[in-house]
Amino acid sequence: MRELTLLVLGREMRERKAILMMIFFFGITLSVGAANDRQQKWWTWRSTATTGATSSDVNPAASSIVLPLYGNVYPNGFYFVQVNLGLPSKPYFLDPDTGSDLTWVQCDAPCVHCTKAPHPPYRPTNDLVACKDPLCASLHSGDYECDNPGQCDYEVEYADGGSSLGVLVKDAFSLNLTSGIRLSPRLAFGCGYDQLAGASSHPLDGILGLGKGKSSILSQLHNQGLVRNVVGHCLSGKGGGFLFFGDELYDSSRVYWTPMSQDSAKHYAAGSAEFTLGGKGMGFKNVVVVFDSGSSYTYLNSQTYQSLVSWVRKELHGKPLREVKDDDTLPLCWKGRKPFKSVVDARQYFKPLGLSFDNGWRAKTQFEIPPEAYLIISSKGSVCLGILNGTEIGLQNDNIIGDISMQDKMLIYDNEKKAIGWIPANCNQPPKSNTLIIFSALSTLIPIRPPPPPPQPPPSAAHHHPNPSSGRPSTPKSQNSQSPATLFLASSAPDSSFMLRNSFLLWSGVYPVKVPVQQQPIIICNKRNRSIKAAANTANSTSTNAAAGLGISSTSSPSLFPIFQNPLAPEPTPASELELADPDFYKIGYVRSVRAYGVGFREGPDGFGVYASKDVEPLRRARVIMEIPLELMLTISQKLPWMFFPDIIPVGHPIFDIINSTNPETDWDLRLACLLLYAFDCKDNFWQLYGDFLPSADECTSLLLATEEDLLELQDEHLASTMREQQQRALEFWEKNWHSGVPLKIKRLAREPERFIWAVSMAQSRCVNMQIRIGALVQDSNMLVPYADMLNHSFQPNCFFHWRFKDRMLEVMINAGQRIKRGDEMTVNYMNRWKNNLFMQSYGFSSPVNPWDVIQFSGSARIHLDSFLSVFNISGLPDEYYYNSQLSNNGDNFVDGAVLAAARTLPTWSDGDVPPLPSIERKAAKELQEECQLMLAEYPTTAQQDQQILDSMPEARRTHEAAIKYRLHRKLLIVKVIQALDIYQEQILF
Repeated sequence: MRELTLLVLGREMRERKAILMMIFFFGITLSVGAANDRQQKWWTWRSTATTGATSSDVNPAASSIVLPLYGNVYPNGFYFVQVNLGLPSKPYFLDPDTGSDLTWVQCDAPCVHCTKAPHPPYRPTNDLVACKDPLCASLHSGDYECDNPGQCDYEVEYADGGSSLGVLVKDAFSLNLTSGIRLSPRLAFGCGYDQLAGASSHPLDGILGLGKGKSSILSQLHNQGLVRNVVGHCLSGKGGGFLFFGDELYDSSRVYWTPMSQDSAKHYAAGSAEFTLGGKGMGFKNVVVVFDSGSSYTYLNSQTYQSLVSWVRKELHGKPLREVKDDDTLPLCWKGRKPFKSVVDARQYFKPLGLSFDNGWRAKTQFEIPPEAYLIISSKGSVCLGILNGTEIGLQNDNIIGDISMQDKMLIYDNEKKAIGWIPANCNQPPKSNTLIIFSALSTLIPIRPPPPPPQPPPSAAHHHPNPSSGRPSTPKSQNSQSPATLFLASSAPDSSFMLRNSFLLWSGVYPVKVPVQQQPIIICNKRNRSIKAAANTANSTSTNAAAGLGISSTSSPSLFPIFQNPLAPEPTPASELELADPDFYKIGYVRSVRAYGVGFREGPDGFGVYASKDVEPLRRARVIMEIPLELMLTISQKLPWMFFPDIIPVGHPIFDIINSTNPETDWDLRLACLLLYAFDCKDNFWQLYGDFLPSADECTSLLLATEEDLLELQDEHLASTMREQQQRALEFWEKNWHSGVPLKIKRLAREPERFIWAVSMAQSRCVNMQIRIGALVQDSNMLVPYADMLNHSFQPNCFFHWRFKDRMLEVMINAGQRIKRGDEMTVNYMNRWKNNLFMQSYGFSSPVNPWDVIQFSGSARIHLDSFLSVFNISGLPDEYYYNSQLSNNGDNFVDGAVLAAARTLPTWSDGDVPPLPSIERKAAKELQEECQLMLAEYPTTAQQDQQILDSMPEARRTHEAAIKYRLHRKLLIVKVIQALDIYQEQILF
C-alpha cells in the first residue's frame, strides 16, 4: 500500500482508484501475453503516467529520470540518447557527454552550416536567454561584453576539433519521473546554427552536456527541484543501456565510492589511483583519471600507455597470439590460431586491469577493468587493445576512462557528496525502483533491449546538405519522427585517434568585438549579428509577420529572435569584386564528398583563389575549412619500391610500364603527369570534369611553357638554362613513350608534346608533397588535390594541410589563434625557405618581399650583424628573424621581406664584446652599396623600365609577364638593400 500511495500522491481518490485498476489490468494483460510479446519496452509504460505536475509536486529525494541509451563501443563507436524537445515535442538524438556542460542541438535559425543528422534541425521559439543571465555567465569567463543584452551568444570547441556556434534558448523537455509524474520543464540549451564536424563526429543532432557546470541539464533539473544533483549511466557491453538523473536507482551502501578530485573543477575526475595488472601494481601511483562518457575508448598519457603496453606484451609472451600490423582497426592488435568471434574467446590470454583509489581511509576502492572492458574484436577476427595513447592526440598528461572501460557497470556522479561511484550491474534493463510499481511488478516480464534499427531514411529526408553554390545549407525537407535507431552500424572500425568523441570542452566564449551593421555579411544568421532591429513586428502582432513564415510562435513578443534578422548589404570588399566560381565547380566536388566550410572560390585576374565567406575568430585549436577524400586525389609514392595507384587504372594498362620506367625520387613530376593525363581520358572520372577548371596553357605562368623569348626576358641566364633543360627533359620523355608504335590508348593521352609538357607543368605547380598513412602503410607521396590546389601561396599563411588517416581525407585547416575577416584570402605556404628563382622554376611566380631571397656578394666588405639588426629592430636567430612594427625614427618603410633577406645574406661579422667602429661600418656599408649598384648596372633594363613595360602590355602572355616580374623583383630587392644600408649608416650606434 505504501508503494501505491507514493505512486498516486496528490491525486483525488477517484483518480487513484482508476490508476490502480489500470495498472492491475495492464499487469494481467502482460502476464498472459508475455510469451507472444517479448519485445515490449520498459519506457513505453511511462506514457500511462499522470501529467500536468509542477516542480512543487515533485519530491526530488524520491524521483529520478531514466532514459534509454543506444549504440555501442564497437563497431558504432558511440552511444546516444533520445531527447524530446518543444511543444509538441520532437525527438532528437544527442551524444551524452559527462566531459562538457552545454547541451546544444542543431538549429534552423537558419543554419549557416549543419552537419549530417538523423532529424531536421530544431526550430527555435523566441524564448532567449539574456546575456547577463547566470546561465550565460557560466559559459564565459571574466567580464564578458554583451553586444545584445537580449541574447547569449556562445561558441564551444571540443578536443576532437569540432565546434558549435549559436545562442542559448529555452524550451520544454518532455521528461518522465520514476514516480509516475510527467513534466515539461523549460531548460536552457544551445541553438547551434554553425557547426564544424570534429575528427570523431557522429551523425547525431547534438550534445547532451552532463557536466558539473550551471548550464548543464543536470544542474538545471536540480535547481528546479526535480532531482538530486546526481547523474549516472549504465553502458551495456551488448549495446544500449540507460542514463539516469537522481539517486533513486541504486543502494548507496552497496556502491564503491571515491572522492572527486579537488584539482579538476570542470570534469568528473577521481584520484589518486594506482594502475594494476592482474592485481599487481605497475609502478604508476597518484594518477588522476577522468570518467568521460564522451570518449569511446580509454586514453592514457604517453608514459603510462607505453608502460601498460610493455606489461601486456610481457604477459602475452609464450601465448599463441601474434601481434599483427595488417589490421588497422586500432594501433595494437593480435591474431590467434584462428579468428576470434568474441572477446570471450580471447579473454583467457589477458589479465584484468584495475584502478586502486586511495580514499584516505585504510581500505582502498577498486575499479576493476576486466578484459571485456579494454579489448575489442575487429572485423578481421583480431583482438585489439581498446586503450590508446592520449598524448598523441593532444590530451597531454590526462588519463581518461572511456565507455569501453565503463561497460556493465553503473557509474554514478554525485555532485552533492562530491564522489564518484560504481557498482556491477545488468545494464540491459534499469534496476527496480522503490517508488515505481510498474518497474517493481513487471520488470521481469519486459526484456529491456534497444529497438531493432529501422530502415535508413533517404538522404533527402534524413540529412540536409550545404548548397554548393553558396556554402550554406539548404532548407531540409519535412520528415516524420523516427524511433531511436542505431545509426550506420556496419561501418569500418573506428580509428584510435578519432574516438575521443566530443569530450573535454576546450573553450567557450562571447565575442566582444563590435562590428558596424553595414559590415555584416549577407547571411541571416551570423555570430556578430547582435544589434539589428526586428523586421515589421508590433507588440500585438500574432503570426502575420515574417515570424510566421519562419515557424516562430510569436504572440505579443516586442521583437523577433535577433538571429533571424536580415542584415544590411555589406560594404564592398576586394573579394566581393571578384567573379564567383562557376556553380558546376562546387557541384562536381560536392556530390563526391568534398566539403568546404565558411569559404568560397572566386576567380580573379590571377586565377582562382579561396576566400573567407564569414568572420573567423581565433580559436585555441586549428579549424577545418575543407575536406577532400583520397579517392579524388591523384597520388604516387615518392620512393621505391612502393607505388600507390588509385582504382581508376586497370591492371595491365600500358601506362603502368611508362610510370614504372621512371625514378620515383627524381621523376615524380613525369609520373604524376602521366597519371593526370590518364585521368582526363578515363570515362566518367572526376578529373575529366575538374580539368575544365584548370588553367590552360595560355593561362599558365609555368616556365615549362615559356618560349625562348620569355626565357630571355628573365635576365637570369642560370634560371633560363635550367628551364631549357627541364623543357628538353619533358620533351625527350614524351618522344620516348609517345612514339608512333605505342597503342592508341596511350597515344591519345598526349598526341602533341605541348599537351604532355602542360601536364608536367600542372604536376609541378599544383602538387602537394606530404606524408600520408593508408592502412598500415606510411609513405611520402606526391598528390594532386582538387580544390585545395586553388589555395594561393603566402609567406604568412593562415592555413595548412593535414592528413586525416582514419577516413583518408586531406584537410585544409585554419591556423590556431588565427583571426580571419570575411573576404580575406585563405593561403598556404608552398615551400618554406625557397628563393625566388626556385619559385619561378616550379610554380611560375616570384615575390618582391620574399624573406628567403639571396644576393650574391663577391667583395670583402662586411658589416656588424648585431648593429645592423638593432637599427631595424630585428631579433632572433638568422632563420627566425622577426621585427617590430616601428622602424627607428623612420617608420616601417623598409622593414619587409627584402630587409629580412638582407639581414640573412649581407656579408657580416659579429663579436658580442667588440662594438663596431662607426667609420669602419659606414665604409663597409658604402662598399656593399657600390657592389649592389654594379649588379643593377649589369641588367639591360632598370626597375622603373620594367614596371613601364608591364604597364604598357596588359595582354602579354602569362609566361612573358611572369618573367618580367621576376627580374623586377630581383632589382627591387637590391634597391631596398641599398636603401636599408643608407638607413644603417645614419642610425649606426644611435
